[in-house]
Amino acid sequence: MVKKYFIIMYVFLLILTFLGCGNSSSSTDPSMNEMPLNEAGNDYTNAYDVLDSAAKSDGFDTDNPSKYSDVFENWLNFPLIYINIYQDMLDNATFNPTDSRWEAEIDNPFGNDPQKVTVYGKYKGEVFRVAGPGDPQNMGLFIYPDGGISLYTEIDSFYIKMEIYREDGYYYGFLRFNEGLISKILKFKFEDQTPCEDFKMYYGDYEGGSSIGEYELIRNRSGSAEDWYTDETNLDKTFSIIWDGTNFNYYFHINIT
Repeated sequence: MVKKYFIIMYVFLLILTFLGCGNSSSSTDPSMNEMPLNEAGNDYTNAYDVLDSAAKSDGFDTDNPSKYSDVFENWLNFPLIYINIYQDMLDNATFNPTDSRWEAEIDNPFGNDPQKVTVYGKYKGEVFRVAGPGDPQNMGLFIYPDGGISLYTEIDSFYIKMEIYREDGYYYGFLRFNEGLISKILKFKFEDQTPCEDFKMYYGDYEGGSSIGEYELIRNRSGSAEDWYTDETNLDKTFSIIWDGTNFNYYFHINIT
């Protein structure tokens, strides 16, 4: 119960940092390029829904309620928070020609004070960045020309980095974060198909030494995304899931040293 409380407060603080608060005026400019569609985010949402349904059909939520909460209500759910924030922005944003950015006031995802929060969207070259007022330039949600996304945000001693990247008919992604002084990583891959019939993920302690913010994006690595996914170097794997469209299997891993 204590762990779940801290996870909820942790995500709440990160959301407020990302969004910022306040009011802004804006106007439309039909000549400007449109905000990008969030292809990776939409495909991730569909794949998550399929995997969640498979987990419930298998009884994972009732047989292992604590682990189900960790996986589906916290770890895999985290990207959905920002995907939904961006969708809300798409539905409400107008263009401010003075500052060359899109602006939107959206509902606070948690419904707390303030009820409305401000989000800005602006191109940095070909990459579209979504962030709150005053956020450092390296933080925010980034949408790439190929449809992939990444996210980095931090507050006090909490850090989170996420990416969803498409290659060879699959999406590959990770979520890196810390629980206290322990660095964690969750890796996943799922096919670019609706409905998704192939979703794999594994999770554990990360012992690679790099800070969360400096962890290299999949899109910037020299090898293939599949090579990155299967590389378990510097990772103490503790849990994994394999969904093949028919069978939902999960595994608890115990490493003996």
